[in-house]
Amino acid sequence: MYFCVLSALSPYGGGPTSLTYDESDDIAELALQLAEEVAPTLEGKLSFADIQILLQDTLRLLSDDQRWLLDFTGRNTYDWQEDDFCYTGLVIGPQGSSPKIQVRRVERYSYDYRKWEILVVQCDDGEVRISEPTRYGGKSASFFCWERPYLYFKTWLRFSSPSISDLDDTAFAEKLFLLVDSDHDNCLHRRTVSNLLPCISYGVIKNTEEDGEEELFRTMRVGSKAVADTIAAGKQGCDLWPALAADFGVWMVTRPDVWPPPPARLDSTAVPLQSRSETIFETLPRELLLQILLLLPLHDLFSLQLLSHSFRALISLLLDEVLWHHVHRGNFRWVLPVAEVKGEVKRANSAAINSRDFPFSSFLRECLQNSDSMRNRQRLWRISQQFTLLWENRFV
Repeated sequence: MYFCVLSALSPYGGGPTSLTYDESDDIAELALQLAEEVAPTLEGKLSFADIQILLQDTLRLLSDDQRWLLDFTGRNTYDWQEDDFCYTGLVIGPQGSSPKIQVRRVERYSYDYRKWEILVVQCDDGEVRISEPTRYGGKSASFFCWERPYLYFKTWLRFSSPSISDLDDTAFAEKLFLLVDSDHDNCLHRRTVSNLLPCISYGVIKNTEEDGEEELFRTMRVGSKAVADTIAAGKQGCDLWPALAADFGVWMVTRPDVWPPPPARLDSTAVPLQSRSETIFETLPRELLLQILLLLPLHDLFSLQLLSHSFRALISLLLDEVLWHHVHRGNFRWVLPVAEVKGEVKRANSAAINSRDFPFSSFLRECLQNSDSMRNRQRLWRISQQFTLLWENRFV
């Protein structure tokens, strides 16, 4: 199977859909593995047998009721809609004997026949869907990506590199094809048989491609800490689902276009008073202090607020303006909606995000700490920045 070269999401369902296979033996095996990891951390609060049964019952619930996938990821695998994130794919590359690079929009992937069944053609009267099998892959052949990540990358790469910003859509697609389908002098870049690039860090979702289990989250599991903590808190059954989702990396297939609601501003008086002594920073002109803060990484900005009560009050006056620059001109550009993607501006409440008065400090905390959707969006942004470096090394 050929995965999306930009996101590492599979063409069938847009990523894994189950923690493990539905068979009783597979569920029991995974429950045993988890129990062996969890039991030592519970310090005898539950017997090993009770932990194993609890986990096995929970995994069976997840297997019988797939609504958890929609609840946690926004992916409706039983009733696909056009506004679903993984609905329309793109096949980019030459077609037939013609060397011209084409971008073909496709829908409805057939897992059994490994091909797309519907070709979407743009006409004067709108879109026309034609029943036409579309295959792709192989050396010096077309590659696949989901349409929405492609639109993200096109916008983000143009923002990140002046050499890309001047390219029209046709030139961008041609250059991207050359980039994906070529070797580089300084890395083993030739794409794998499943379409992914070895020199790109996609995250643990790449494990689904390496292990050939693209339907399962179990290859993405990164320990069992969340499950252990939740069981220790006395929870079981459906209450364990968020913990399982956390340990199995489910956030990597969460649709990345669900923005948190605009929050209230941070309370600058929340930090206990540590010092009332005036610092040299507090004597600086506002404009100079703003320029200094713009040079600092985001985590340092938040750390500065802990220096003192008065310093936090000072920083808070400028923090939202500093973060506005990071969002609109820096490495937090990914927070903004991509206008070319239908519906994103409305979902993101773009009018509020674009405002200078928007509480960016509390909003970014929410995005980074509590939103799986924005976490996955940031993952895509980081992949796009890797593509930007490859692009500049290859073409500039």
